[in-house]
Amino acid sequence: MKEARSQYRGRREGTSPPRGRRTGGHQAAPVARPASQEALQAILQTGSGHAAPLRPMGAGSASTPCSVARGGTVIDMTALDDILDIGDEHVTVQAGLRLQRLADELAGYGLELAGGHDLMGRTVGGAVAGACIGPGTGAGTRLFSSQVASMKVITPEGGELAVDDSRPHLLDMFRLSYGLLGVIHEVTLRVRPMSPFTIRRRRCTTAQLAAVTDRLVGSKLGLRFYLLPFRDQVYLELRRGGDEDTNVNRLLWKLKDWGESTILPAMTNSMSWMVPIPALRYGMIDRINGAGQSLFSGPVHAGSAAVEQGGDRPAGRAGRRLASSSWCFPAAEFPLIVQAYREFCREYYARSRFRCDMPTAGYRLSQDRSALLSPSFDGPVFVLRAVSSPHPQWQDFVLELAEFAEKWNGIPFLDQTDGLSPRQVGGALGSRLEFFRKMRRRLDPDGRLLNPYLAQFFL
Repeated sequence: MKEARSQYRGRREGTSPPRGRRTGGHQAAPVARPASQEALQAILQTGSGHAAPLRPMGAGSASTPCSVARGGTVIDMTALDDILDIGDEHVTVQAGLRLQRLADELAGYGLELAGGHDLMGRTVGGAVAGACIGPGTGAGTRLFSSQVASMKVITPEGGELAVDDSRPHLLDMFRLSYGLLGVIHEVTLRVRPMSPFTIRRRRCTTAQLAAVTDRLVGSKLGLRFYLLPFRDQVYLELRRGGDEDTNVNRLLWKLKDWGESTILPAMTNSMSWMVPIPALRYGMIDRINGAGQSLFSGPVHAGSAAVEQGGDRPAGRAGRRLASSSWCFPAAEFPLIVQAYREFCREYYARSRFRCDMPTAGYRLSQDRSALLSPSFDGPVFVLRAVSSPHPQWQDFVLELAEFAEKWNGIPFLDQTDGLSPRQVGGALGSRLEFFRKMRRRLDPDGRLLNPYLAQFFL
């Protein structure tokens, strides 16, 4: 089998020169686009002419400024996108490869990445170094980075470091490390045979979801839900491992993705200028979002990680971006938290006349100690992802959402959780954060990979 896959071995040479980007009329950081390991090393070497901070970037899917390098250099990793080897149990790829393309290639060999993961347009390196989660297909839903068997990293001064399970504590440090310990350029991931699953959908109230949370935590069902706080409705998607005869309709999955990623956001966004009265506008938006769950998701009854993650995505997904902020909450407290979140959204709207116009997405994340900074290191959590069309009041909302989360022992992702303060990060991660800081100072004593946003948490 490996002989047939030798076509994936080999690397491209060279690098694109740094180039400037303009954002909002202001000169942004120059961007270097290495196309080989050697070119990446040359960028990071002291005296290379590339100013620090040096921040690696993949698809640019972060909702926080973790990849911003004002006054420094952004390292665009997307040219390093080769598949180097596919085996029966592992695949080795360059870090700039898009997850979607990887899923398609694996499917051709009857293989898939474990679990379901959102934001499949992102790169492998970004998914390993940052937060990448999804509904999964069983009780063991974990971070994408938990699938990493080994990786190769370029150090902040241009050296090479191999990290594998012979040094498990170091491997745990590099998973979910936000590009602070080095720049990941090659990753070996565990893969598995394609595993179909069946889907059941249920609609319930927030109180009913709270009542079954304990059962969901211990269940072998994969879980995703969409919460509409102002209608007090929750749309549950429950996944159970199927058999080899499960019929997976790829066209229905494509239509589902198109509707959820393009049509629904476009329709809700259009309400902002078509219906100026908030009470009427948001009422219509809630009805649209509720109907969309039945229209686009309802016909899909079976799937697999390969089908969900792969396939051509509609162009609309790469267009207008939605604003989002994700928080993890301890599973033991979630029955109270999910109802408190509903009331928080309602109370905030009563004061400000602003609310999210998209449903809040939710996931279950099992206890996962594969990454030192894992939000579920101490136990299972539920993730709530607030989502909205871009709006001037979004930043005010996420600041108050962060205060709500702090009150309820919320745990952040530093690339996907907006509105954070150093106090909140320190309180959530505790002694693990201090240990990570010590390792960061050891591997990057001059702070070459540390931008101002991340410095407030990791100095």
